[in-house]
Amino acid sequence: MVSRSEISSFYSENRKLIISAIFAFAMGILETIVVVYLRQIYYPEGFDFPLKAFSLNLLTIEVIREAATLVMLGTVALIIAKKWRLKFAYFFLLFGVWDISYYIGLKIFLDWPLSLFTWDLLFLIPLPWISPVLAPIIVAISMIIYTLIVIKLDKSGYKTRFGLKEIVLMILGGIAIFISFVWNYTQIIFENSLLSKFLSLAKTDTFQIAIEQYKPVNFKWGIYLVGLLLIYASLIFFIIHCKKGGGNESV
Repeated sequence: MVSRSEISSFYSENRKLIISAIFAFAMGILETIVVVYLRQIYYPEGFDFPLKAFSLNLLTIEVIREAATLVMLGTVALIIAKKWRLKFAYFFLLFGVWDISYYIGLKIFLDWPLSLFTWDLLFLIPLPWISPVLAPIIVAISMIIYTLIVIKLDKSGYKTRFGLKEIVLMILGGIAIFISFVWNYTQIIFENSLLSKFLSLAKTDTFQIAIEQYKPVNFKWGIYLVGLLLIYASLIFFIIHCKKGGGNESV
C-alpha cells in the first residue's frame, strides 16, 4: 500500500516539474520577443546568413543578455531542487523547455524557420554557434528526457549517483556537440584573423569581412551525432547503475 508521504512526495515533484516547465516556457517566449525586435531592426527582410555587423556595444549587450538568461535558468534550478544532481537535472529541463518554446514562438510570430534544416545563430558565447534548427531541438529534447529519467529514478528510491564513467561520457558528449556548433566560425577565426596577423597581411579587418560574407553550407553532423551518442551512453550507464543499487558516488 502506498503511504501518504509517498503520495505527497509524488505530487510535490510533479508540481515542481510543471512550475519549472511553465517558467522556462515563458522565458522562451520572452526570448522570442527580444529576437523579433532584433530581426526587425537588423533583418527586416527576414533573417538569413551572412550575419550583419553589430556594433561592439550592442554585441557586448547581447553576450550579457545570453549570460543573464543562463544565470536565471540556473538560479531556478538551484532553488527548486535540494540534491546537486537534481539541480543539474532541473537546469537541463529548464534549458530544454526554454529552447523549444523559443522556436515555437518564432514559428508563431514570424513563421520561421521555414524548415528544420534552416540555419540559425544559437549563441555568441564565446563565439558564434550556428547549426540547422533541428540540431538544438534534438539536444533540447534529449536534455528533457535525461532530466525526467533522473528525477523518476530518484523519486523511486534508487541511488541516483553519477559515476565517473557517466560524468566523463556526458562531458565528452557536450564537448563534441559544442565543437559541431562552433566549427564554422572557428575556421574563420583561424583562417582570417590569427593567420593574417601571424603572416602580417593587409591591415584590413579580414575577420570582420569574412564574417559578413560567410554563408554556412555544411554542418558537422558526424561530430554532433558522436556527441549525442556519448550523452545517451551516459544516460544508459546511469540507469544501469541505479538499477543495480548505486555505483560510484561521485556526485
